[in-house]
Amino acid sequence: MKNILLPTDFSDNSWHAIQYALQLFAKESCTFYVLNSFEQTMSPPTSGISSKMAQKAIHKAQEENSESDLRDILNRIKQYSEKPHHDFKMISMYNVFTDAVEQCLEKYNIDMVVMGTTGSNAVKDMTVGSNTASLVGRVACPLIAVPKDTVYKKYTEIGLATDYEVKFTEQLLKPLTDLLERAKATLSVFHILVDHESLSDEQVGLKDELEQIVSKTPINFYLLTETKVGSGIQMFIESRELDMLCIIAKKHNFIERLFDRTYSKNISKHMHIPLLVLNANFKK
Repeated sequence: MKNILLPTDFSDNSWHAIQYALQLFAKESCTFYVLNSFEQTMSPPTSGISSKMAQKAIHKAQEENSESDLRDILNRIKQYSEKPHHDFKMISMYNVFTDAVEQCLEKYNIDMVVMGTTGSNAVKDMTVGSNTASLVGRVACPLIAVPKDTVYKKYTEIGLATDYEVKFTEQLLKPLTDLLERAKATLSVFHILVDHESLSDEQVGLKDELEQIVSKTPINFYLLTETKVGSGIQMFIESRELDMLCIIAKKHNFIERLFDRTYSKNISKHMHIPLLVLNANFKK
């Protein structure tokens, strides 16, 4: 039984991500936790009792709206795809978004977060700031970011961008290997050579470890040269026609630092694929 967290702000993008998650895990037994977090949206009067009363009234209205909209989402889910092995829990929480997510991860033993991006390009959305971007490197749980125009289809090839500077483990890669084995997809691992002409001995050792862990899956390795990291990733995605890109984040703002700001503004509009973000520090 998997526990999947689906944050929502009741936008079309977040509903699209919910639909994507339902299709992705259609054949698996899952409990989906649909989370809406909200904060104070306006400043109440500054004087004494009236201030507290206004705060209470605003909070109550927000809570009622959140709970009502979650009931509507549950009805939409049931109309869209009702399966006996899928269970749903609605969570309304007065909290900062990232804190609400972290609280749910711990309380409900979440295996995966699936959420929408504000644009049609998941990588670009990660670089310009969003709720999705705020979770990368901060939460240890694996995350799938779903661009708004992504149409779910069975994966045939998933790309893994790596610098071969992360210790690969079965636990770290399990969300990726699960997807690969379930879809019988190919893993295409690529590395961009920036400051040196070949992999170091340490990097070769890590590459060998990766190949052993993913031994049940068809796997191909690629080295890209004479290109910047950001443009190299885009080029590889488009040339291979990948169905998903996987990146291993080492710390907060990892993806923003991966792509320079000039590149992030001009990134291709054709990269409408989901982004699977694994955290190098993930332990469950």
